[in-house]
Amino acid sequence: MTLGSSEAVGRWMERYRLQFIAVMALSGLLIVLLSLAPWVQFRSVDAEGVTPTAPKAEITVNGTSLSRWRDDDSLLRNDPESVDGWCSCHIALGDGYLTAVPGGILVIAAAIALARRVDRPMAIAGTFAAVGTFVVSAYNAFGEWNAYVWTPLQTLEITKGEIQPALYALVAASVIAAIASGLLWGAEEVHDEMLEEEDAYSDLGGARWV
Repeated sequence: MTLGSSEAVGRWMERYRLQFIAVMALSGLLIVLLSLAPWVQFRSVDAEGVTPTAPKAEITVNGTSLSRWRDDDSLLRNDPESVDGWCSCHIALGDGYLTAVPGGILVIAAAIALARRVDRPMAIAGTFAAVGTFVVSAYNAFGEWNAYVWTPLQTLEITKGEIQPALYALVAASVIAAIASGLLWGAEEVHDEMLEEEDAYSDLGGARWV
């Protein structure tokens, strides 16, 4: 590889490197925002014997207050509260925190890669963070949701959950972040191989000159 072609390839790789880092950062920021957004909307289940004119239970829950690890069996006798909007799906530390933290890691990793040019370790960290976010968000997005909801008539109703667009967008953002991190990781590997080829070419040229 000649010096001119090597410089051209280097400029090309630098341009794409910056794009990969930008996608990592933007995806991480989007993951954090989507982790705080509404994930599931619960509505009363239509069943025989239910009065059509009776108030229906309906509540939308954010990712930070929701977890698929909580089920109906974890409902205790004194859990129901006589307040509107109470839902058995609520949890203090929801799965949204498990996706927001890796999203922040992606943003930090992209910033460090840009400032310090330590692409490989930051790309590895970003890849693991994105994969972790994908696992949690996909587990929440693909599955049935049911919960008990306290209605305005102070009755406990079974509700069915409907996944909100923000949760599907979170899954997509996780995939994009994983791809960008993987490409940055691969670009660093290619860059190292190019440097080794240049060193070998320089040594060979020097030997011929002698």
